[in-house]
Amino acid sequence: MQARVRLPQGLRWVVLRVAIAAVVFLAWRGEAAADATLSTSPSEVAKAKYELAARAYQSRHFGDAVLLLEESLRLHSSPNARLLLGHCHRDLGRLGTAYKTYQATEREAAERLRAGQRQYDETRKDAIGNMADLEPRVPYLTLAVPAGMPVDFAVLLDGIPLAQELWGIKQPLDSGKHEITASGTKLRKFSQTIELRPGKQTRVDILPEREASAEVRLYLPDAPHGTLLLIDGQQSEVARETTFLYLNPGVHHLMIRAPGHRSVRWQRQLENGELVSLHPNLRRATPRAAALALGGLTLATLVTAIALGAQAQLEDAANRPAEGVVTEPSREALAVRDRIRILAGVSTGFAPLAGALGVATLGLALTADWSSQRVDRPRTAALTTFGGLRLMTWGGH
Repeated sequence: MQARVRLPQGLRWVVLRVAIAAVVFLAWRGEAAADATLSTSPSEVAKAKYELAARAYQSRHFGDAVLLLEESLRLHSSPNARLLLGHCHRDLGRLGTAYKTYQATEREAAERLRAGQRQYDETRKDAIGNMADLEPRVPYLTLAVPAGMPVDFAVLLDGIPLAQELWGIKQPLDSGKHEITASGTKLRKFSQTIELRPGKQTRVDILPEREASAEVRLYLPDAPHGTLLLIDGQQSEVARETTFLYLNPGVHHLMIRAPGHRSVRWQRQLENGELVSLHPNLRRATPRAAALALGGLTLATLVTAIALGAQAQLEDAANRPAEGVVTEPSREALAVRDRIRILAGVSTGFAPLAGALGVATLGLALTADWSSQRVDRPRTAALTTFGGLRLMTWGGH
């Protein structure tokens, strides 16, 4: 039997690093190679990186294994590779990151199981077991954000934006120091550094100080998609229910434009600390084409009535006998008189029709969408309070 040669530990790791470099080089060459192999090369490279990561993990080189696994998962998602990544973070002491990685592993393995890939059942159980082991030792952080923040308010945790749906939800994190920052329109930047300890739950209330400003609350619960809000000519975001605006003291002009609706304009002098509530009523606007078409029909009807009346008068004058001359009516003369009466009757009927169409055209023109040329002004009612002036605004009438 041929004896196996065992390399020293240090030399074995040198060989492993050389192999890693070779795989990375081949992956780079493979991405630039002929497109005939593009469909299979990512998964093959991902598998090679996973195998190298497994060797690095067994050699307790967890940092190198993390880099290899992240690259492997970027090329091809795998519950097994994600599970090993969780082990690496756990052994590096990153308990929060490990816990979240195990959560992602469990979700992905469950999806594979629902698709009939039963080989991932053990992977899912392993992830659940590790989550249970880490649960008492994982630090949790809850970032509480008060209501009424401006639409551009953002919370950053360690320089990474925290999704709004995670505000107020406890998040597993690694032990150690973490930087929390928050900012928004007319708010002084909030910044706080905290230190999380294993197994402890921490809550941070984000309460940024407001700069000198007035608050405008814009209620547009039924605003259609594509609604635009212009503040002093500058476009701003519109929230689903209530838009909180914080503006400098002074005169401000708001314009609301919604597709298929008449524009709404509001302008007022705002004082520091003032609260204004706006409830604009977005009224449907008639398309300009309808108003123009009905106006054209009105004009055509009026012109027809005038033309028929003029024609009747001309024919009557041409066929009227000279003064003092008496003629016996002939069949031809009677036919001409009948024609004149018909023309006069039609002209008389078209005249009120043109008037009715004109009134309808005027109504459509008043409700048509003429862009910025036609706007509604909301009615307001003012109530003086100790905190300043509160304006309750209803839709235009």
